[in-house]
Amino acid sequence: MSVFSQREKQVEELHQAVRQVEVSVKVQDGETSKKKVEEIDEGTEKLKTAVAGYLKKVAAGKSDPNKKIYGSGMEDRIEKMDKSLKELEEKLLPVKEDLKVVLEREAVEKEILQKEENERRIKQEDEEKKRREQEELAEQRRKAEEEERIRIESEKKKLALEAKQRARKEKEKRKLEESAKVAQEADKGKREENSVQPTIKLKISGFAGEAALSADY
Repeated sequence: MSVFSQREKQVEELHQAVRQVEVSVKVQDGETSKKKVEEIDEGTEKLKTAVAGYLKKVAAGKSDPNKKIYGSGMEDRIEKMDKSLKELEEKLLPVKEDLKVVLEREAVEKEILQKEENERRIKQEDEEKKRREQEELAEQRRKAEEEERIRIESEKKKLALEAKQRARKEKEKRKLEESAKVAQEADKGKREENSVQPTIKLKISGFAGEAALSADY
């Protein structure tokens, strides 16, 4: 297949692509249609450049027979290709207008969706922040309660120890008091015993009979 024949086939493929993009625009597929239109424009521009070169040679051949390259059949094919490309561009114009509307609508929808997504994200972040704050507060309360429990337990132990110490001191005090009392009683008994003995001696020396009686007593 010659290069020209390949280009003729490319023109046919571009027309088919235009028909396809017409359908995709109607079903509101903006992004796919946009990409396809860009590909069609690119292919069309390349073919237009090639056809312009062919037409220039055809015009040169018509103005100067010595420069004539193509026969009449080839010239007809070149003119047909040129016409076909112009028709293709004309068909593509309303498609581009429809595509513009579709893209604008999709942009609005995308903006709305983005806004909704941002709102959901912000809401989720706020909820997560509140959840963390609640967890932190709960942890602070737990720590405070634990510290209070430890303080109370420590206070109880302290009070119990103080009570035990007081009881021990009271016991020691009573023991000392009892010991002192016993010692006092013993001392008193001893003093009484010592006071009785001189009386006995006196009675023995003065009155023998009374001394004997006192001794018996």
